[in-house]
Amino acid sequence: MRLFSWCLAVFLLLQFGFAQTDAQSNEIVREKASNAQINVQDSSVYYKRLALTELKNYENMSGALRIFSKFFGDNLKRSSQYISNILRNNDEDTEGIFLKGMLQRFEGKFRESEASFKKVISKDDRFVAFDLPNVWLQLGSTYREMGEYDLAIDAYKQGALINLEDTFPLIQLSLVFMDIGKDEEACEAFYGGLNDIRDVNAIEKVFIDAKEIATNDETKQWDALKSSTEKLVFLKTFWKRRDPNPIDPVNQRLIEHYKRLNYARQAYSKAFKPWYDDRGALYIKLGKPDRVYYGRPRQNIKENESWFYDNIRAGLFYDFVDFHGSYQLTSLFDAVDHSATVQDIVELFNERSSYNMYYQKIALKIKTQADVEQQRVEEQMQNVTGMPSVGYLERMNRIQSAAGALQTNQNLQDNSLNLSYTNKQNFIFDVGAPHLPINCNFASFKGNKKDSRLEFYYVVPFNQLNFVPSISETNKFSTSLKLNFALFDLKYDEIMKLDRDYNITAGGNEITSHFYIDQLDNEIPPGKYVAALEIRNNEKDRVGIYQFVVSVRDYSSDTLTVSDIEIAQYVDNTITKEKFVKPKSTLKVVPNPAAGLLRNKPLTVYYEIYNLTLNNDGKSLYQISYSIKMSEGGQGFLKAITGVFGNKQEASTSSITTKEGKSTSEKEYIGFDISELPTGVATLEVKVKDLNSSKESSSVINLTILDEEKKREETIQK
Repeated sequence: MRLFSWCLAVFLLLQFGFAQTDAQSNEIVREKASNAQINVQDSSVYYKRLALTELKNYENMSGALRIFSKFFGDNLKRSSQYISNILRNNDEDTEGIFLKGMLQRFEGKFRESEASFKKVISKDDRFVAFDLPNVWLQLGSTYREMGEYDLAIDAYKQGALINLEDTFPLIQLSLVFMDIGKDEEACEAFYGGLNDIRDVNAIEKVFIDAKEIATNDETKQWDALKSSTEKLVFLKTFWKRRDPNPIDPVNQRLIEHYKRLNYARQAYSKAFKPWYDDRGALYIKLGKPDRVYYGRPRQNIKENESWFYDNIRAGLFYDFVDFHGSYQLTSLFDAVDHSATVQDIVELFNERSSYNMYYQKIALKIKTQADVEQQRVEEQMQNVTGMPSVGYLERMNRIQSAAGALQTNQNLQDNSLNLSYTNKQNFIFDVGAPHLPINCNFASFKGNKKDSRLEFYYVVPFNQLNFVPSISETNKFSTSLKLNFALFDLKYDEIMKLDRDYNITAGGNEITSHFYIDQLDNEIPPGKYVAALEIRNNEKDRVGIYQFVVSVRDYSSDTLTVSDIEIAQYVDNTITKEKFVKPKSTLKVVPNPAAGLLRNKPLTVYYEIYNLTLNNDGKSLYQISYSIKMSEGGQGFLKAITGVFGNKQEASTSSITTKEGKSTSEKEYIGFDISELPTGVATLEVKVKDLNSSKESSSVINLTILDEEKKREETIQK
C-alpha cells in the first residue's frame, strides 16, 4: 500500500511534467502550421525540437524519477520515435545523429552512443547545436559513465578548446579528475572553470551543488547578485574561503564536498532539486554516520531510520521518517500512524535503546503515562465496584519506579538540541602527519611611499620538534623546518608568496627549553588580507597549518599617528646587519609572538610615531602616556597597576613621560614590570600628544597575562 501511494505521487508529478511537454509540443505544431512552407507531419525541425524536449526532461530527472518515467510515459521511448522519424528522412542528418547519441547514453548503450558522437565529429569536429554542450563534451560524458576516465579527460579537454570564452567544460573536467583521485588537477580545473561561464543555468547549478554548506548570509548575498561576473567571483571566493590550506594546490574541503554530494544524490535520491532528501543533506554536512539503525517494518509505523554521530559529539543522533519515498529529518513520533497502539510506539523507541539511552527513557515515559491513564480508569471502576483489578498493585510499583527514574535522571535528551546541530558542519582536514603547534602575531608600520610594512612573527618551541642526533657535531641534535607563507586579498587572489628552509642544531638541554623565532617582512598596500602559513618539521614528522585575517593600517596621511604595538622579547642596539633590525636604524627588536605573557618576565613593547611637528629650533616635543586596563578586575587591581608604573603613592592607572627629538618620526620602546598584575586579559594603550601642535594619537594591543605554572601547562597554543 505504501509503495502504491509513493508510485501514485510520482505518477502525478510525471503527468504534470508530461502535460507541460504536450503543451510545448502543441505550441510547436501551431508554429509550424502557421508556416505554409513546412509540412508539420514530415518536418525534421519539428521532430528535433520534440526529441530535444523529451531528452532534456529526462536529463533533469533524479535517478528515482528516471526509473518511474519508464513505467508512466517514458521520455526516452517518445524521443526514440521522434529521432527515428528524423533519420528516416535523412540518415546522415548530423543533428539527428547527435540527438541519437544522447538518447543512447541515457539508455545505457554507451558503445552505440560513442559511435554516434564519433560519427558527428567525423562530419564536424566543432559541432554545437540546441544550446547543448558540444559534441566532445557529450562524448566525454559517455566515457565518464563507461568508467573510461582517460578517454573522458581527453574528450573534455577537446570540448573546452572549441569555445575558449566559455570555461564551464573545465568544471565537468574537474569532476572526472575527482572520480580518479587526481585532486590537484581537479582543483585547478574547477577554479579555471569559474573564470567565465556563459550559461546562467550552469552558474546556478554550481551554486546549487554548494548551497547545502552555505551560510544564511551567503545565500542572501547570492540571491542579491545580478551579473554572472559577480556570481563567478562569489563562487571562487566561497570555495577559497573554505580551503583549509590555501598554500597547497589541493582544496581538500572542495574534494570532500563533491564526494559527499555525489554519494548523497545516489544513495538518498530525491525527485527534484537539490536531488537528495534530508539524509543526503545531513550526509553532506556531517559526513558518514558512525552507526545507522533501520526501523523494523510495522503496519502502523512509517519507515524510519536513526543516525548516530558519537565521534562528533557524544549523544548526537538524528531520526528520519519516510514520507512518500522521501525521508525527512524529524521526530520519531511523526512515524506513528493514528491507528498505532501504545505498544507500537514503545517498541519504536525501545528497539534503539542500545544505541542511545534517550530512546529507552522516552519509551519508559510513554509507558508510564499510559499506565497512569489506565490507573485513573481503573480507580474510577473501583469506585463503582469497590474492588481493585488484578495486577493493580504490581502496576503501581512499576509506575513509581519508572517515575522515579525519570525524575532523577539528568541526562534525558531533547531531540531539538540535536536538531540545532544541523546548522554546523563536520570536516576533518588530514595533513598526513601529527599537528605542529606554533604561535603567530603581526604588526604593521609605515613603509616606503604609500605602502605599509607588514611584519609577521612566529615561534616554534623546540620541544614540539623531532630532533635526531647530529652527524657532524658531537652531543648535538638537528632538525629541519620548511616554511611556506602566502598573503591573499579577501577574494583570495594571491598577493605574495615566499618559502624558507631552516636547519636547526641544539644541545640536549636546549631541546626542552629553547624555541625558534622568525620574522617575515613585506611592504604591501593598506587593507585586509588573509595570511596563510604552512610549516613542516622534517617534511612529514609534524605539520602546522594556519590562516587568519590581518589588518594592515594606512600610514600615508600627514597627521600624527602611532603605529601598531609589537610585543618584544627584548630591544637592543647593534651596529651589524643582524636579523630583527628595524629599517633605517640600529635597533634590534626580537619579537615575542607567545600566546601569553608571564608575570615574572618584563613586558617589552616597541612602536613608532609618525608626523610629529618640529618647532622653530627643529625639535619635536611630545608626551607619551601608557595605561593598562584589565578586562576582568579583581581585588588589588589599582595597587597592581601602580606597581607597574612605579608610583607607590597614588592609585594611578597610567604613566606619563615627556620627550624631545630631532625628527618627525620616532622609534620608541619601553619595558614594564608586570609581576604585580593579576592574570587575565588586559589592554595596553599608548597615547602620544604632540606638544608643538596639540594633536593626539593612540594605539592599543590586547595582552594575556599568565602565571608561570599556567604557562607550563599551556606551553603552546594556536
